[in-house]
Amino acid sequence: MAETREEFTALVKRLEGESKREPGAYRFWLGALAVIGYAYILFMLLLLLGLLAGMVLFAVNTGRVYVGEIKIFFFLLVVIYVILRSLWVTVPPPEGIALQRAEAPQLFELIDSISRALKTPRLDHVLLTGDFNAAVAQLPRLGLFGVYKNYLILGYPLLQAVSPEQFRAILTHEMGHLSEQHGRFGIWIWRLRETWGRLVAGLSGHDGKGGFLFNWFLRWYGPYFMAYSFVLARADEYAADRYSGQLAGAQNFAESLAAIRLRDTYLDKAFWPALSKLMQEHPMPPHDPFTRMAATLKQPLPADDARKWLGMALAQQTDYDDTHPALRDRLAALGFPDAAKTPERFIPAPVTTSAAEHYLGIGLPGLTEKLNTGWVKSITPTWEKEYQEAQDGKARLQVLETKLADAPLTQDEAWERATLVAHLRENAEAIPLLRALLAIWPEYAPAKLMLGKLLLDEEDESGLGLIQEAMGKNSEFELVGCQLIYGYLKLRGRDGEAEPFLQRGIKRHEQEQQADTEASHVTGRDRFVSPEMPADAVAHLVSVLREIPEVKTAYLVRKILPAMPQRVCHVLAIKPKFKALLLDEDDAVQKLVTRITEHLQLDHETLIIVLYKNTLFAEKMVKQVEGSVIYQKAE
Repeated sequence: MAETREEFTALVKRLEGESKREPGAYRFWLGALAVIGYAYILFMLLLLLGLLAGMVLFAVNTGRVYVGEIKIFFFLLVVIYVILRSLWVTVPPPEGIALQRAEAPQLFELIDSISRALKTPRLDHVLLTGDFNAAVAQLPRLGLFGVYKNYLILGYPLLQAVSPEQFRAILTHEMGHLSEQHGRFGIWIWRLRETWGRLVAGLSGHDGKGGFLFNWFLRWYGPYFMAYSFVLARADEYAADRYSGQLAGAQNFAESLAAIRLRDTYLDKAFWPALSKLMQEHPMPPHDPFTRMAATLKQPLPADDARKWLGMALAQQTDYDDTHPALRDRLAALGFPDAAKTPERFIPAPVTTSAAEHYLGIGLPGLTEKLNTGWVKSITPTWEKEYQEAQDGKARLQVLETKLADAPLTQDEAWERATLVAHLRENAEAIPLLRALLAIWPEYAPAKLMLGKLLLDEEDESGLGLIQEAMGKNSEFELVGCQLIYGYLKLRGRDGEAEPFLQRGIKRHEQEQQADTEASHVTGRDRFVSPEMPADAVAHLVSVLREIPEVKTAYLVRKILPAMPQRVCHVLAIKPKFKALLLDEDDAVQKLVTRITEHLQLDHETLIIVLYKNTLFAEKMVKQVEGSVIYQKAE
């Protein structure tokens, strides 16, 4: 069974070898696994229905019904409902602007021609979105039992970034996933892989109401089936590439793959940062973001940057986190094994007429306006908030810089100034400020982390060492530091150097998840010690509790989290007045917690519990901690 990432990777590698040596045996076992999934669910349904029917017959024959039997009967009904509901998992359909044949006839003619060539099923919906992407999706109408709707999702930015010929190659690849040339078996497994992923999420979430009947099975079956089907899914990616090379030309498809990488990177480097900067200057968003994007994508790519970006993309290696192979391996399979040596041959020429202009025709202005309007509506609340925060930041920065003219800043003030400059201005202005801060306070970990990140953004690898120093100084930065270093190295194809940081980050993430679980409740095995909250924060707590008549006694302790003993987590335990809980006790407890939470302003992690029913056991534990009583209502 594949439980960890390493085990999953090892299993996929082994199965890749088996699929090449003995393709028949591999396909047999993959098919058997698919059938086992259906069989288990059918078996459990029949078993539960049989038990239900047996109880009914027993009651009819004996003429007697016991209270316990009624409880079991309704329990079985609930479990059967949970199973059927999970099997009939409903997936929200993709969102986007529905394109009609009459408004984009050339696009639909292209779709029809590719569909005939690849023998794909009819598309039920063609959607235009604001994402830089193109994809097909099959959503089941009847859950695990199929009857699929077929969606083609086309991103406006992608259509504006490529030529009509390049788009034809991209579309052929995407529709290739639906092709009967994969064979019925391949399409069946492809669908099952998508559906089982949803079912695992749906069924494994039921901790009660019979979910235990499936959780153990899905913990084994889900990863195992995903590993087996991963091999076929990756093979299908290569097959879809091959279809595109055959129908649209290998060179053309190779250029389309490069165009997607380069134009998407160009937007990330040029367009989106510029749009974000507008948030700091204008109270309302521009009304025409997609119009501006189209104009940006018409610009020639900076030659040096294009070579660097494509070189980095070609340096990346295929891994087992994604069924898509790396660009280098995809190009090699198309007949370009030495692509990394001559990346310039795949850099596309500037787009004179985009695929959007060619295939959407006279409908393009109207569709662009719909996307503009939708974006403005969705972004306006965030934009207004960011604009106001920027104005507040500028005012605060002015205060700090005015003070600096007369006297040195404290460490906190220098750090605040550097973070504001990094957010409001350019990296080139923030980097010297962070260096100056560290020259005075060389052990200040937050500044090391930020400076390391900004240096990596500027392609300065000295940032790697600074981030590692920050991680060593403060373990709270370990996860984000690993993410930054791994992302930088992985993007440059340095997988051997990146892997240790991935493993370290995974371990840290697991620790934090376990600590989050431990911090979310109290148990009889917990260990509590005296609180470490500052006196002013405790005084604030007491002032809030004093105004709530239902609070009789309040205890404050620190809970030791075994997963992360260094993490400070407090527990505020409230002993309520009994008369407050006479009517609807559970509701009163919840309202009390809500009321306390609404009035507290805590900068420290604190779990609030009411010492009542299932948490009464904790009263004795917290009482024993020295200094735990912070409030006692006068009698």
